[in-house]
Amino acid sequence: MIKISKKSDCTGCHACYNICPQHCITMTADTEGFQYPVIDTKRCISCGQCEEICPIKHEPALMQEPKLYYGWNQQEEVRYKSSSGGIFTALAEWILSHEGVVYGAGMDEQMTVKQMRISARDELHILCGSKYVQSCVGDTFAQVKEDLGAKRWVYYSGTSCQIAGLRNYLKREYEKLICQDIICHGVPSPKVWRLYLEAQKSPARSQVEKAEFRNKSKGWSNYRIQLTFKNKKTYQKHHSKDLFMKLFLKNVILRPSCYECHLKKKCQVSDLTLGDFWGVHKVFPKLYDDKGISMILVNSQKGQALIDKISQNDIRLGYIERDLLEEGYNTSARHSAIPHIQRSRFFSELENEGIVKTGKSVLKEPVSITKFKESVIKKLVQVKRRLIKLRNTIFYRNIREELK
Repeated sequence: MIKISKKSDCTGCHACYNICPQHCITMTADTEGFQYPVIDTKRCISCGQCEEICPIKHEPALMQEPKLYYGWNQQEEVRYKSSSGGIFTALAEWILSHEGVVYGAGMDEQMTVKQMRISARDELHILCGSKYVQSCVGDTFAQVKEDLGAKRWVYYSGTSCQIAGLRNYLKREYEKLICQDIICHGVPSPKVWRLYLEAQKSPARSQVEKAEFRNKSKGWSNYRIQLTFKNKKTYQKHHSKDLFMKLFLKNVILRPSCYECHLKKKCQVSDLTLGDFWGVHKVFPKLYDDKGISMILVNSQKGQALIDKISQNDIRLGYIERDLLEEGYNTSARHSAIPHIQRSRFFSELENEGIVKTGKSVLKEPVSITKFKESVIKKLVQVKRRLIKLRNTIFYRNIREELK
């Protein structure tokens, strides 16, 4: 049976949960809120399937060397509502128009992020937009296998580790399966997300019923988190000012495996990889309009065929030199997040102190850094004073020489 020796060895992909013939594996949240497999040893028959398909122990075969594109949806409304360029919507619409099904991260009525299945275009809005919380895979891998068995097109969108888990679970390639992962910064704790929503209830005097992590009302690069409450009040803050977003972007609340992601620098477990083309204003300044442009990695012939089909009418597409990916125009494509120095403290104090107090406390600069800054400023002031004194000395010396 599968054993987790350290937390960074498990991505929570749910492959073992889906494959178990005895259904003796449950995914249970730890104190940080991340799910890990727990095995009922009395029911386990030691078939070894859970260990055989674990993507940490057995990485799936990589796709071809990727081709790199930029692109955006030509429907302005779709592009505005999307986190970046709206490519996912165009891809999903093609699948749905061919009687296929689409899986992706959605949010239920309890504001829980999970992988969901849709089969109609009017449901697509559920899966659009970024959700900066680890999504629960549930039994969607088993559902995918059923859909593929029925000869339907299937489009599965998720993180790289989820796609790796799905491919290992299926054990073979399917002509009508399109896997798409994202350039991932890391997945935040569902528990922290839940506590954040609870903290937002008091000032609004209402529960949150909708969340947008990448609201673009002030522009793509200036995105904001926006919450809508049941009493119709709204909360909106720049991503650099909101507590949850700061904890996420400063790597305080990510899953342990995200700090040692074994799939970084590969980006080839899916047919397609989508992300933001940050830095486009430096490379193609004429394209930049702050509405969102996607970076697209095409990793397979299936992925290329689908991109070619939708690029004829639905998206504007352009080729990028692959070196740009290496040069850091989306650093999360190549590098794992570095854990925040106060991460352990945050989770140890979270239960007793609450998210607001604990979060604000750990995000403050360590005293050592503050003192270092103060000493540097003090030295600079001293140097400036000496330079002024030296300048004045030379000035008056020159005057005295001239008077002689």
